[in-house]
Formats: sequence, structure tokens, C-alpha cells
Amino acid sequence: MTKGAALGPLQLIAIALGAWVIADLSFHFRPTNYFGGSSDEQRYLESALRWITNGPHPGRTHWSLRHPLVLSLVASFRQFDVSMWALQLVPRLYGDLLVSFSTVMMARAAGLRAAGTWLLLALFTPALHQSATNLGPEIVELAFAAISGWLFWEARGGGRGAGLAMAGSGLFIALAIMTRETAACLLPIYAVAWWRGRMGWPLAFAFVAGFLPPLLIDNGWLWLRSGDPLYRLHVDSAHTGIYSAHLTGGVYHGRVFLNPDLASRWTQAGPIKLFWLTDPIMNFFAAPEFALLFFAWALLFFSRHTRPARGSATARLMPWLLAVTIACYLIVTWVLTLRPQPRYYLVALYAASIAVALLLNGPAATRAAQRMRQIALALVLVCGGLTILLSPDRQRDARLILPWLKAHPDARLHIDPANRDRIAFPAILAGVNNRITKAPARIGQVQVRAFTPKTEQPGRWRQVAMLQGPWLFPYINHPRRLVIERRVE
Repeated sequence: MTKGAALGPLQLIAIALGAWVIADLSFHFRPTNYFGGSSDEQRYLESALRWITNGPHPGRTHWSLRHPLVLSLVASFRQFDVSMWALQLVPRLYGDLLVSFSTVMMARAAGLRAAGTWLLLALFTPALHQSATNLGPEIVELAFAAISGWLFWEARGGGRGAGLAMAGSGLFIALAIMTRETAACLLPIYAVAWWRGRMGWPLAFAFVAGFLPPLLIDNGWLWLRSGDPLYRLHVDSAHTGIYSAHLTGGVYHGRVFLNPDLASRWTQAGPIKLFWLTDPIMNFFAAPEFALLFFAWALLFFSRHTRPARGSATARLMPWLLAVTIACYLIVTWVLTLRPQPRYYLVALYAASIAVALLLNGPAATRAAQRMRQIALALVLVCGGLTILLSPDRQRDARLILPWLKAHPDARLHIDPANRDRIAFPAILAGVNNRITKAPARIGQVQVRAFTPKTEQPGRWRQVAMLQGPWLFPYINHPRRLVIERRVE
């Protein structure tokens, strides 16, 4: 793939800036937003605030050890003050970095048309959109892993700058693994590629020179602060001891690696829930978060009209992209034994997006090939677009409740404990947190609840206000409705 080799530096800079702006604008549309409560986002927020108030410290949970994410959030808060905007800026910037860098590298590798196609596919992929608009490690891990993969690809042939590119590949995959261990799925791919490509020991040493320092510094610091040389491993291994509603029994105290018993206890996140071993694979093709990318990949590859010509660069690349997908599945499902949900398989999804972009831009020899590519592209864009469009705004209750509290400065609002925890951070930022309580409302007090047919005794409650969010699609996606009511008896 050398179509984009003639692109000059100014053209590549223009492509990078254009992709960055387009991605950033798209991430402002229907963002996932901060959830709060018992969510992972809340854990990362708490870890960052603890760094700000108490200084550097070794965390006690696996959330607090995701240092690339936590320290990025600390830096954002220190630069822009603690705010929802500064919180959301972190994943969005990593999403912009991922899209911009990948578009440039696709342009260099396969040409502008393939790069534009990949950009379109990426922005219409719900799992990527959700990760870039939600405070979590997924987009950080994927950005670092993608940069590492492309730098490895650049260095594979040796030549000028190959050692520096390979050292960069090692550095960024180390940062990806520090963010979340699922990125380790690329390491066996690199090992096989190095062996089959006969890249030589100098490039291997360059990779190690970039790979080891961040891991040694991070783990050495944790050892110094905790007295445990394997502190990260021990903390990460204890994550199933923390209650999870997605784990049968809530907690699990057995081995967390290579444990089929643990794997069978996780509840499946996708639409297909038959058997834990095969569900993730089938959900690759069925989960709306993946926008039918894996289905489009299979459709285009196995169709005789769009199958890449034997010996072509695209045909030679397909086994490697498939190997990345399989390695990602094995690492998540078998080795780390994590809950099989779309956000853990983003490396596989990224490989699928590259494969589909390349297959969509193959030579259109026949009208049947053009039609097949149009169908595949339409499936991805329609499925992905609708999933993003219909995804709920997780700050919708806060957007309704907090303005009402500001407009009624004497009101004190009672709310159920789960929702109270979810809106705590926005309420603190709005200065009304002390006027929201989890306690049940007594006579004369005001509560808020979701609008449902009333089941209370007649005359027990009197409606004070009805808060309604915006309509999106009449009769399809109904607006959020909350009832403010006063207890009268």
C-alpha cells in the first residue's frame, strides 16, 4: 500500500488538521457524557481529585492505576479548573488524536480516498463515539495502541528513521498497556511480524528501548510508595473482589486470569446471550455499538465481486488484521477474563474499520462490485448513525433538575439514592448539592421522580412542576420527563 507515498508534509498537516476538526465537531453531537454514581467515570474522577488534593499516591483500585487517563484528567483540571467541560475535554482530545493520526497514516498507506472512507466509518462507529465522549480508558488505550501499530508499520522495512519509529512504537504500546492491559493483544502480533519480516535485532532493541522505561518508572514508583514490587498486578488481580452488578454473585475471589469459571459468570453485554465462549464473537456481528463493521468486513471479503486480488497489498494485510481481532478476543475473553462488552474490544474494532475501508476502495471492476460496496457502506452508516442518534444523554436528569433548583433557591429536593449519586458532581459544580438529599420526603417536602403512571394513594402527592427534555423523534425516542411533587399527607 503505497498510494499515499507522494503526499508532502504540508498536505499531511492539512489532512491532520481537517480530520481533527471534523472529529471534534462530531464528538459534540449526541455525546455520551458523564454518568456518575457507581460508574467507572466516577472512580476516575475521584482518583484525579485525590491527586489534586493529596498529591501523588498509589491508588487502592485498578481504576486509580490507569495513570495515563488519571494524570490527563489532573492536567486538564489544573489548566482549566475543575469543571464538566475540563472533564469531557480529556476523552475528546484523545479521540481527536486517534482520528487525526489514523487518517494521516491511512492517507500515506492507501491514499486519500481510503483515508476519507476510514474517517467516515470511524465517526459513524458508536463504540468509538461513545468512548471519545465519555471519561474512560478505552479511547486513551486505543489512541496509544493505534499510534504504536502505525509506527511499527512504518519501521518494518528498516531504513532511515526506522529505529526511532520502532522505539516510538514500543513507547506508545507501553502507555496503552498502562492505560489498560487489553492493549497487550498487539504484542504477539508484533513478535510474529518481527520474526516473519526478519527485521533484525537492532529494531527489536529499539522497540524494547521505548517499551521498558515507562513500565519500569511506573512500577518502580508504585514499589517505592507501596513496598510491593508487584503492586499493580496485585491490585489489578483484586478487581473482581469489588462488587459488580454484571457478575453472578456480585464478587469473585478466585483466579482472574485464564479462568473459564469466572468467564462464565459475567453477564453478556450484547444482544446475543447464548454461551459465554461464543457470545462475544457473534456480538461482533450483531452489537449495534459495532455498526455492523465486522459484518461488512465478512461480506466484502467473501464476496467474489469484492474479494481482494490474490497477492495484492490489501489481500496480504487481511490476515494480519484478522490476527489482531483474534488476539484481542483471546486476551479479553480468555486471558484477562473480563466481561465481554464492546468497549473492551476496541482494538479489534479498529482493525475491522481499516479492513472495511481498504475493501471499500478496491478496484470497482464490475457493477456488482460497486453495488456490494454501496450496500456494505450503507449498512454501516445507517446502523451506526441511528445508534449514535438514539443513544441516551446520561446527563439528561441533571440538565432538568439543576436549572429548576437554581430557579427555586428556597427548595430542597428529595431524590432516590442512585440518581442522587449520579448528579452529585454536576450539582456540586452548580452550587446546589447541599439542597439535594437521598432521604424520603416527609409531609410538606418536595421530591423528584421519573414520570410514570402514579401508584401512590390518591391525594398523597401534589404536582409542583413537570420537567420535560427535548423531543428527538416523535413516537420513537420520547423525551425525558420528571415530576416535581410535594407530599401533602
